[in-house]
Amino acid sequence: MARFTPLFRNILGFLFILSVLGALGWGAQMLWHPLDPVITYLNQDLGAAGATLSTEVVAGVSLASLVLFVILLLVPLAMRGVNNKQFLGGFFRGILASVVFLVSDWLYGQLETLGRFWLLLGLGLTVIVTVVLIELITRAGKEKHEVSTRTDLMASITSGLAFSLLLNLGMYAWSYVEKVLVQIPG
Repeated sequence: MARFTPLFRNILGFLFILSVLGALGWGAQMLWHPLDPVITYLNQDLGAAGATLSTEVVAGVSLASLVLFVILLLVPLAMRGVNNKQFLGGFFRGILASVVFLVSDWLYGQLETLGRFWLLLGLGLTVIVTVVLIELITRAGKEKHEVSTRTDLMASITSGLAFSLLLNLGMYAWSYVEKVLVQIPG
């Protein structure tokens, strides 16, 4: 815990400075509009790229998937050749990766309605918050496990984001194939 307190103080100091700078920048933007050309350019340029990749996803949870989850959770815990502590650690890191996937997907959808500039700003803030959370979780644990915990968390979160990208790319490819098949006279 001794390593956690200075880190937490530094993070709070950084967030305070970032908040002051953000408030000053917001005030300048509201009064003099110096970023209007940049915001307009980003909205137009990134809007064209985002329009080609955006689709809607409907996902449901069935009883079968819930039963499968419980079975796949309990069977490894009952097996002899499985380290239960390592299994549960990996399980919670997977949950964390899924939460990052859902939050980033939700944030992308929400900020996309505000404009591309705010989307980029929000994504940058998400990266900063994610790194800070990883450091907080890492430093809250034992010092001898710090490197492996940080590595596992980074790998889990990156894999969650990679899954998000692959899912969106797959849905885009599927919608493209459907459009092409509809155009083929048959």
